[in-house]
Amino acid sequence: MKIRALIYGCVIFFSTAAFAAEKISAIRICVADGMSKRISEEQVRNVLPLHEGDIFLPQKLDEAIDFLHKWGVFSAIAATPTTVSSGVELEFYLEPAILIGEIDVIGNYPYVEQKIRKHLSIRPGDLYTHDRIEEQIKRIKDFYEKEGFFNTIVTASEEWDDENLDVKIAFKIKRGTVLRYKDIIVNGAKKYPAGRIVSAIYPLKRYRPRMLSNAVRGAEDFYRRHGFPRARVKILKKEFDFENNKVNLTIDVNEGQHVAVDFEGNRGLSKNRLRKALTFYKDGGFDEYEIEESVNALIALYHKNGFPSAKVTGARSVLEDQSVLIRFKIEEGLRHRIHGIDVTGNLKISDLIIKKQMKTKKVYDEEILKKDAEAIENYYKSEGFLKARVSPPEMVEKNGGIKITVPVLEDGLSIIRDIEFSGNVFVSSKDLLDELKNRIGRPFNPERLLEDRDAILTYYADRGYPYAEVEHNVEHSDSNVTIKYNIKEGALAKIGQVLVVGNSLTSTGAIRRAMSIQGGDKFSSEKILDSQFGLRRMGAFNSVTIDTIGLAEKEKVVHLRVKVEEQKPFMVDLQAGYSTGEDVVASMNFTNVNSFGLAKRTNLNLTGGRKISRAEGGFSNPRFFGTDFELSTSTWFQYEDKYVFTYLQTGGGFGFFRKFHRTGLMAKYDLTRNYFMDGSSTAADTDSLRDNTISRVSLSASFDTRNSFSDPSRGIFTMVISDFYNEIRGNEANFAKLRWSFGAPIGFLKYFTLSQNFRFGRIQTLGSDISIPSNQLLLLGGDDTIRGFPENSLGPANAAGQATGGRISWAYNAELNIKVLRNWKLAGFYDMGSLTNAFDHIDLDSIRHSAGPGIRYITPVGPLRLDYGIILDANPGDDFGRLHFSFGYLF
Repeated sequence: MKIRALIYGCVIFFSTAAFAAEKISAIRICVADGMSKRISEEQVRNVLPLHEGDIFLPQKLDEAIDFLHKWGVFSAIAATPTTVSSGVELEFYLEPAILIGEIDVIGNYPYVEQKIRKHLSIRPGDLYTHDRIEEQIKRIKDFYEKEGFFNTIVTASEEWDDENLDVKIAFKIKRGTVLRYKDIIVNGAKKYPAGRIVSAIYPLKRYRPRMLSNAVRGAEDFYRRHGFPRARVKILKKEFDFENNKVNLTIDVNEGQHVAVDFEGNRGLSKNRLRKALTFYKDGGFDEYEIEESVNALIALYHKNGFPSAKVTGARSVLEDQSVLIRFKIEEGLRHRIHGIDVTGNLKISDLIIKKQMKTKKVYDEEILKKDAEAIENYYKSEGFLKARVSPPEMVEKNGGIKITVPVLEDGLSIIRDIEFSGNVFVSSKDLLDELKNRIGRPFNPERLLEDRDAILTYYADRGYPYAEVEHNVEHSDSNVTIKYNIKEGALAKIGQVLVVGNSLTSTGAIRRAMSIQGGDKFSSEKILDSQFGLRRMGAFNSVTIDTIGLAEKEKVVHLRVKVEEQKPFMVDLQAGYSTGEDVVASMNFTNVNSFGLAKRTNLNLTGGRKISRAEGGFSNPRFFGTDFELSTSTWFQYEDKYVFTYLQTGGGFGFFRKFHRTGLMAKYDLTRNYFMDGSSTAADTDSLRDNTISRVSLSASFDTRNSFSDPSRGIFTMVISDFYNEIRGNEANFAKLRWSFGAPIGFLKYFTLSQNFRFGRIQTLGSDISIPSNQLLLLGGDDTIRGFPENSLGPANAAGQATGGRISWAYNAELNIKVLRNWKLAGFYDMGSLTNAFDHIDLDSIRHSAGPGIRYITPVGPLRLDYGIILDANPGDDFGRLHFSFGYLF
């Protein structure tokens, strides 16, 4: 194939050299073995940057071949120009490439498939060759061997897909033998016992070359930290006994000379701090050069800590036992603690703002102080004082320390009088002004000129002019500045072909429809980037990249090459949980992330438990009509025991969700039919337990800045939900439910986290004498509200003393966690709250309190929680407390 390409290249070179400025009379496309179903001759013609009737130019022909190569679907490309009476005829010879379609990994336990894929160098949509597959097999074997699985067998099946005209690759892995350590012999260890090195290898674990290399490096670091800078530890011999699955090691230790360090004269800095600054422990040498490097490092450390006149000398001596002693003599000098910083000469900018630019705070360092002066000057220039100067800071000794004075010479302030644009025909000056950070009437900031130029270029590139050029010129007149931008807008560029590669399951049309930019649209960098992010958010692809064809050549028509790597469409998720309130609950979720090849998601969720059973089917479109809104629809059937009543519910609904970085907005509508099987009405509303049909409109907004989902230590989370209910069948009640929650974890002292949360709920009737259905009332008490009390046991009660729900609910939870092991935490908590039917019912008797200890085990999807809640205001008949076991966060 290389020889063939070379011949084609020679043909092109010698033939194009003979052509004058002739017109292209015809373009013929010749494809070997027939055209792919995914590629039409029209597409090829549209990708080419030359057309019939154009003047033939050899460089344009080269450009056309380059475009076809960038498309990535041809294994060989050649073009032959021929002179005829009517001009130049071009014949393109194309060999369609065999592409890699689906890649599957089988038998990858104990590693997730994604980890194996990261070690592969091929992706769906890449060119297929058998040699590339063999290379991947070797990569997988090498990975398993590094992880301690020897003689792993990896095979690859290569299946031709007639429908998609690509090759499906399936890698089958038969995990190899695990070797255990048998004998570990350590030679040369004198200062420390051999067992120290053996223990670092973790001999009870399986043999893994990568971990063994880390252990050897760790042993060398240990020796260096303890005074043996030239220590070397290496594996002398490995003996593998595959019959018994054992490995024997012989390790050689060359400790080298022991180097002791002594410091004389240090009073301001501890020996441990000085030792960490030495270089020879890190670099492994202790000759005169390395001692001098350590001396310089110690002097720098002293300067940084306020000893500007510190002097250090180092000397080496050999002791009787042939060990080396390096003694550093230190003259610290006077420590210059800063007692104050004064700024003089500043009239327009306050002392506080100027001091914020300085890194000098409590101790004196000459180099840092010089940089501070530069930083202050730069700040002045950014505020329009172009000629401002900062003289060398003055120092005066005072009360055993120093006082620093920073002299500032403020020169005239330069104000932007005008900003002028020339050459802008298609974009108004007003629109360009809105993009700039330098504004008329504000101080001139020269550092923003380049930012503003880039902003103008970006503005043009997002509106179809990616080839725009911008030059700026600044004119000064006394204290006034005029900025002039000269713009060459360049040609308008449009999107040509959207070429999709790598999609075996997803239709090309679905991918194009989900993009924010289409063929024929004006070029827009912003829309291209938005399309890439949007396709990723669909959830059907592991990766998405969009490359341009023709942009670097400044073509008027720019093509987009969209390469996708599809996920496996079918997923099964099994979950099981237990809590003292809800008992055992298990669920099975079947999901197709690429239904009908349209990158839409369908799922079936089955949930079963003693308290709840639910079957739900759903469909979602992550890019509704190509927008950033997600459409979801679902229908369900549910049985639930809510302790105070039992009911059946069937329903369906749809909703829209939009994510804005940390903010989420949702609008939903659902219609439900409820059949009550058991329970009692509320004391205030004897008709609340009734069969009904309810229409609900729900609006919600959330804001989340927490640094982690599974174990947050900072940030906030808040959510507001407004539900509007209309009872279509039943008592025709109209009411609204408002819920708000706010939480803020605060981490401190590395191991502690204080989490606080407040939740409020209110049901507001729309009319008078409205009866609220029992299953819509608010409930309180249990695992996730006020611990220590049984689930949903607080609030208004009926004649039998059973809680029946209320209309106004609030709860405050505080929890202090301390990390004791890697994934384990101890907790102490305090809960309080109340549930009533009206605000005037809230009093000291309605507010209930509990506190207690807890244990947390942190998992990637949340903690396992074990709590014991103690009721602090127990009434007659109440228990002392209650044990709670649950999964997930309380708030």
